[in-house]
Amino acid sequence: LVENEEEAQPYHRVVSAPPGRIGMTFVQYRGHAIISDVYQNSPLQGWVFPSDILIAIDEVPVSGKRVPEIVRILNARKERQRALRVISSHAMTDLMITQNSAAVTNG
Repeated sequence: LVENEEEAQPYHRVVSAPPGRIGMTFVQYRGHAIISDVYQNSPLQGWVFPSDILIAIDEVPVSGKRVPEIVRILNARKERQRALRVISSHAMTDLMITQNSAAVTNG
């Protein structure tokens, strides 16, 4: 029996990326594109995180594709909104609470 099994569960989510640059970088790891950095000015800041795994773009699976190929797919679709499906170890509920707390203490 694993006590922290619930905490170890990955979170699947679809993030809407607006047209234009998405402001993040990827690294290849074991056949997956892992988000390695999310820039401060990224429209996806707070929605995707380093270590998240990109698994689909507009419901087209990208697991097993090389990073340059994934970048080509993203660039080919940059004139319109894209749906990025990721697997994350970050729960949005925890993040929203943390971000709201930070906003209260900073404001």
